[in-house]
Amino acid sequence: RMMKRAAPDTPIAAKPNAGLPTILETGEAVYSMGPANFARHMQTLKADGATLLGGCCGTEPAYIAALRALR
Repeated sequence: RMMKRAAPDTPIAAKPNAGLPTILETGEAVYSMGPANFARHMQTLKADGATLLGGCCGTEPAYIAALRALR
């Protein structure tokens, strides 16, 4: 919200991870958030002014599909 107020005509990007990772003994990162929960959190960012939505670590095609369903 603060970024949108400070730069109302500038696109705001949101590209978070799928939650906080848990690192397994093998070194693999496992993320705690599923696609539906991720999309719910992203809906808040969209409502607050984010115009470019995506996902970073832990997100897969199902996460992006859940974002597209937000329209």
